[in-house]
Amino acid sequence: MGEVTEPDLEEVIKLDPDAVFDYSNTIFTKDETFKKLKASNPDLVIFRVDLFRPESYVEEVEKLARILEKDEESRGYIVFYQGVLNQIHQETDSVPDEKRPRVYFEHSGEFGTAANGSGYHSDIVMAGGNNVFASLSAEYPTIDQETILQANPEIIVKLYGHGSSTSSGGYINDDTSEMEKVRETVIERPGGKDIDAVKNGRVYVLYGPLIDGARHIIGVSYLAKIFYPDLLADFDPEEVHQKYLDFVGYEYDLSEHKAFVLPEL
Repeated sequence: MGEVTEPDLEEVIKLDPDAVFDYSNTIFTKDETFKKLKASNPDLVIFRVDLFRPESYVEEVEKLARILEKDEESRGYIVFYQGVLNQIHQETDSVPDEKRPRVYFEHSGEFGTAANGSGYHSDIVMAGGNNVFASLSAEYPTIDQETILQANPEIIVKLYGHGSSTSSGGYINDDTSEMEKVRETVIERPGGKDIDAVKNGRVYVLYGPLIDGARHIIGVSYLAKIFYPDLLADFDPEEVHQKYLDFVGYEYDLSEHKAFVLPEL
C-alpha cells in the first residue's frame, strides 16, 4: 500500500479501518489527507506517534499499550528498557562533558550526519557520547570530509544496512564483507589517516536497523560499549539485543550470528 511517506490512500480507505497509526510528521498529517480519511469514515481515529525519539518513547509505548489493551505486556518491556538505560547511565553519568568521547556519526547516506533535534543525536547522548556536529542548523545535515577533518572526532560510527541494495550482514546472513568495505571506504577518505578515530582504530560500522525506531535501545547499547569499552566492561550489548528479540518474539540466536558491528566488540 505504497511507501511510509507516500501511502496509497485509496487502498487504506478500502480496508475500512477503525483506526490508523501514523508517524507524527508523514503524509497522514497533511490537511487534505486527513480530510479524505475522515470523510471515508467520520468515526475513524488517527493516532500520531514517533517511537524513534528516545525522549518520548516510554510515554508512547504506554499509550499504545492502553489503546491495544496490552498494558501487562508493556510493563515488562518498559522495565527492561529503562533497566538498560539505568545500567549505562550508572557508569557514564559521572563522566564530565570534556571527557566524553567526541563522536562523528554518519548514517547510510554519504557524509550525512545528525545534529541536535534528531533521533540519532539523542541516541549518541543517551550512550554517553559528545556529538561533534550537534550544533549544526539542520537536524540531518550533509557535510564534507574537510569539515570532519576540522572536527577531528575520536570515534567514527558509520551506519550500514538500510535500503534494498543491502545483501549481507545483520539479520540477512553472516557475511561481513560489505561492512568491511564500508569501513575501509571511510578510513581511506582523503586525509582520513590524520583523524584521531582512524589513527586509534576507532572507526566502527553498525548495522543501521538496530538504532532506528523502536529498536533504538539496541543501537544505544552498542554505541555505549563502543564509547566506553573499559568503563562498561561488564555490560553486554549482545545480551540486550537478544532480550529485545525475545520480547518481540523473533526467534534468532545471536550466539550464532555476529554481523552487526565491526570491528567486533
